[in-house]
Amino acid sequence: MTSSQTVQIQCPQKFTPISVIPRVELAGMNVIVNGKRHSLSRKGRAYRVIRAFFAASKPSMTTSDLMSVLDQEEGVPKAISPRARASRHSAMVRMMSRIREEFHDAFHGTTPDGLSWFHYDRAKSQWVLFKMPAAGADGLTY
Repeated sequence: MTSSQTVQIQCPQKFTPISVIPRVELAGMNVIVNGKRHSLSRKGRAYRVIRAFFAASKPSMTTSDLMSVLDQEEGVPKAISPRARASRHSAMVRMMSRIREEFHDAFHGTTPDGLSWFHYDRAKSQWVLFKMPAAGADGLTY
């Protein structure tokens, strides 16, 4: 999930060069993107979601994968009604949208324009930590 690859761009003094692929780190309850720190100390579920992405063996996760991780940590029984599961699924999607907005606001200016946090790939029905702006047909996902 982390990368130290940067591209130096000649730009006016008031602008800071931004790495092409953001360097994303998790330090305690803080997320650090290209050196800018954002605290998740009051956002327990958001912290657990991003921690799930760091712990995952693959770069993408389905909503069910994320729900399983959170349910296990929160002690939610596996045998819940289909209606309750559907409700939790909807709540997870809403939460991902709120986290996406929070990250966009928190790291605006430290990442390339057009970077999409917690992007949902409809074709694969999976979430990715971020999607780079489209360079070709569909951009880069991580």
